[in-house]
Amino acid sequence: MKKLVLGIILCGALFSCSNNAKLDEAIELQIVAYEDSLANLVRNPLSHEQSESFLDNYLEVLEKAVKQAPKNDQAATYMDRIHMLASAKRDLDKSLKFAVRLIEEFPEYANRPMVLKSLAYMYDAEVQPRDTNSVKKYYSLYLEENSGIDVDERDMIDKRLLMLHIPFDKFLILERQLVE
Repeated sequence: MKKLVLGIILCGALFSCSNNAKLDEAIELQIVAYEDSLANLVRNPLSHEQSESFLDNYLEVLEKAVKQAPKNDQAATYMDRIHMLASAKRDLDKSLKFAVRLIEEFPEYANRPMVLKSLAYMYDAEVQPRDTNSVKKYYSLYLEENSGIDVDERDMIDKRLLMLHIPFDKFLILERQLVE
């Protein structure tokens, strides 16, 4: 009897693990509909209240998709969208949560460099109190993984890493004064 129960539990676990790449078709269709609507918003903007509601609903659908199928081919893209949209809505906790998860779970994600820079910036300039350890972590990862970046960009990030003790806004003022 114990072997039968253990077998059922094991089969259930295997089934649930193998199924975490399959996204429900209804959710896929909702995401496509939201993306089509986003394209139309340029021509027909919504009121502020309508925009808020639209973004909240779109975020909810994207989160459902990631929760339902975390290994789906589009999961990384959905996490990136959640990161960007939550940041735009000033929901920093949600934005950071999905960006960090994206970086940890999808090392080959095509837009990884942008997400790394975004994380470093958010921890440096938006999160209070500042998290200089995370700023250093994400800028260092960015530099390590992107050796071909522009010399000026590398120089700016190197300077920022050297002056992490200075708040971001004051660093920008110092940087501007050094350039002039």
